[in-house]
Amino acid sequence: MYDMIIVSSNLATNLMIDLVGAKNVTNPARYWRQRYSGITGVEDAKAFDAGLNNQVTAYDLMLLFEKIDAEEIVNNEASMSMIDILLDQRFNEIIPAKLPANVKVAHKTGSITGVQHDSGIVYLPNGKKYVLVLLSKNLPDADAGVAVMAGISKMIYDYAKQNVNQSLNSEVK
Repeated sequence: MYDMIIVSSNLATNLMIDLVGAKNVTNPARYWRQRYSGITGVEDAKAFDAGLNNQVTAYDLMLLFEKIDAEEIVNNEASMSMIDILLDQRFNEIIPAKLPANVKVAHKTGSITGVQHDSGIVYLPNGKKYVLVLLSKNLPDADAGVAVMAGISKMIYDYAKQNVNQSLNSEVK
């Protein structure tokens, strides 16, 4: 499970899906009111040929990370374990790439030809946090797409940091 998250191991992902069953991966998402995400497996040619493919939406991922942060997935201990694993992510080319080194990001990446994704929780130095989901598809140049997404992450971070500072200054006055 750890490798499935931190290095986006397709083998580890498929072993976990085989262990618990694809429907059992998707059913909890339905319970959390996620509507459009579905899991079949990774690099599953038979499923792909049958018109089945993994699907995810930014909204569904946002809900998932909010629920992990709010400890609504299982319990406090499991939520903290999930966040600890997400903090160990080894692919840091998108959300954390242009952020200051002291900013923690608990996130999960995903990529396949023409697709780059990154989503997670960004922890501001003042203790505030926000969920960010960046998804792409049909990228003709993956490196350029990753660079643009990293730039978007930095813009959002700068905006969030500025707005937190402004609201703190207005509260002091």
